[in-house]
Amino acid sequence: MSPERMIVRPAAAEDGPSILDLIRQLGYDVDTNRYLPLLRVLLHRDSHCMLVAEMDRAVVGFVNVHFRVFFRYGDLVATVDELCVDEGHRDQGIGAELMGTVIAICRQRGAHHIELTTNKRREAALRFYQRLGFEVTSHKLVYMLASAPEAPREEEAHAAR
Repeated sequence: MSPERMIVRPAAAEDGPSILDLIRQLGYDVDTNRYLPLLRVLLHRDSHCMLVAEMDRAVVGFVNVHFRVFFRYGDLVATVDELCVDEGHRDQGIGAELMGTVIAICRQRGAHHIELTTNKRREAALRFYQRLGFEVTSHKLVYMLASAPEAPREEEAHAAR
């Protein structure tokens, strides 16, 4: 299939099951009962822009962008929270088409820049973003609250010295 037969459009609630299937392809365990209501909320927030790529009436990709003001820039910044193209439709220009649309929307909204992260093991994704003009500029650090011990309070930390 060629990208000419593809359309990029705003996501709708009916796209939810297809979007969740795409997220599962990335290796994430998503519970339909929890995530479909969340999707409906995000679809109605001005701070989010969710798009799908559709071919022959089937969702073959999606992207979720979050807009917020960064204090250090004093300006709006867009963050691509998720981008996924169906495994059977990769290397056909779909991801590039989705990201091209995202870049146009971000320019339209006046964003300072676009940020995104990709897992270190996704080397092909890193090369894809670099081909689009994205640069590696920082390291992302994650502190998992669910599995981490509670941080000591200041008084406790001072008493331990």
